[in-house]
Amino acid sequence: MTPIDEIKKLGTIMGIWAHPDDETYCAGGLISQATQNGQQVICITATKGELGIQDRKKWPAEQLAEIRTQELQAAYKILGVDQFECLDIGDGDCKNAVDGLDMIYAAILAYKPDTIITFGQDGLTGHDDHKAVSKWTTEAGKAKNIPVYLFVMPEEAYILYQDACEEAAEHGGLVDDMFFNIDRPKLGKPTNCDLYMKLDESLWQKKLAALQAMPSQTEKFIKQLGPNYYRYIFQYEAFIRVNS
Repeated sequence: MTPIDEIKKLGTIMGIWAHPDDETYCAGGLISQATQNGQQVICITATKGELGIQDRKKWPAEQLAEIRTQELQAAYKILGVDQFECLDIGDGDCKNAVDGLDMIYAAILAYKPDTIITFGQDGLTGHDDHKAVSKWTTEAGKAKNIPVYLFVMPEEAYILYQDACEEAAEHGGLVDDMFFNIDRPKLGKPTNCDLYMKLDESLWQKKLAALQAMPSQTEKFIKQLGPNYYRYIFQYEAFIRVNS
């Protein structure tokens, strides 16, 4: 079965993430394909990502929450998502948000998804916000008997990322560590994933445009990795289903 057919089977999809840009990095291709299929996609973001400061002169810290909100809306427009909301938890505070799980339950009740997508248990990068969102979402999905698909780092993408870091170092450059809070993420292969995608050119161009619509978070990374590595690393998406 092709990834398109697999995505159609997911029905109405709810993506639950921690920060603006998580949805695009992890599932921009899946989301774009689903909306092209005519499926409903709802995206829930826990925080506005106000601590994701990359360049204070271009994107002042005191304005970053609003900047990232506007960038996210621009990305959603490209991906075809017209239903979304932010839980407005403070960036970095998810692990302390006692009502996080209740807010996820409320979102599920409001939108009635057939399928939920989110981070794996390790949060991909080890970020505490990512891990908290994964925990809430997995628990809520299990309680409501809704399939939950966890994003895992595609093995091919991970190898390309390591190559990019090594090549940058050889030329005196430095790439920000994606996995700053974890030794190594769980890796996905076609043989251990329920959905493994290498995006075709059309899907990749949409995902790339959505990422570029969030320059406060992506401009620096694109420059560090170089356009070729950036292209091929994020052209892969992989998901493991954790409940029925």
